[in-house]
Amino acid sequence: MSGVGSICLLKSDNREEVIKRTISVLLNKGVVIFPTDTVYGIMGLAEPPVISRIFDLKGRTSKPIPVLFSDLDKVLSQFGVTPPSWLEEFSLKFWPGAITIVLDSSNIIPGISDTGSVGIRKPAFTPVLEVISGVGGFLGATSANLTGKPGEGDYRKIEHVFRDKTDLLVKGPESLVAPSTVIKYSNGVITLLRQGNLEFNIMKDFFIRCGINLR
Repeated sequence: MSGVGSICLLKSDNREEVIKRTISVLLNKGVVIFPTDTVYGIMGLAEPPVISRIFDLKGRTSKPIPVLFSDLDKVLSQFGVTPPSWLEEFSLKFWPGAITIVLDSSNIIPGISDTGSVGIRKPAFTPVLEVISGVGGFLGATSANLTGKPGEGDYRKIEHVFRDKTDLLVKGPESLVAPSTVIKYSNGVITLLRQGNLEFNIMKDFFIRCGINLR
C-alpha cells in the first residue's frame, strides 16, 4: 500500500469500527499511526518491506524499531528469544506499561532484530492492544516523528508531517509526551538505555531481588 492520508477519529461510539479498519489496513501491509499510552506510534507488520517503509518515512537509517505486543509467548517465539527466568514475573508486575525491554534474539528480521536483539513492550492502551491482537499478537512500532525529533503527543504536528505518507492516521486521546523507558538485558546485566515515562528506580528493587546486576 502507499500513503493516502486517511484519517479516523477514535471515539467511544466508533471504537470497534476504527479498530477493524486499522487491522484491515495493517494486514494489507499498510503503515498506520495510532495513539498509545506514551506518544503516538507509527506501526506496521513485522515484515521487512513494511519496516523498510517506516524507516523511509522517519528518515531512519540504522536504529532498530521495537515491537509492541499483546501476546508475550508469540513475540518471544517469533524473534527467537529465550526468556530469562524473571520475565514472566516482570510482565505481571510492570506490563502493560511504559517500559521497553531489549532482549537477545536469534531470529533476524531486518530493521527489528538484525543486531541480535529485539525491544519489546506491551502498551497500556486497550484500543492499540486490540489492534495488535487482531494482526497476530505483535507489530513493529516506533514513535511517530522524524528521526532526531522528539516523539509527539500532539496530533496536529503528526498530521502535518505524515498525513500524505501513511495509509491511516487514527486520532485518539492526547498521548503522553514522554516515550517509554528502555532497558536492555544481556549476560545477566540490566542496562538503562533511556529514561522515559516510567521511572527506572521503581524497577530496581525487583531486579536486585532477582539477583541481576544493574548498570
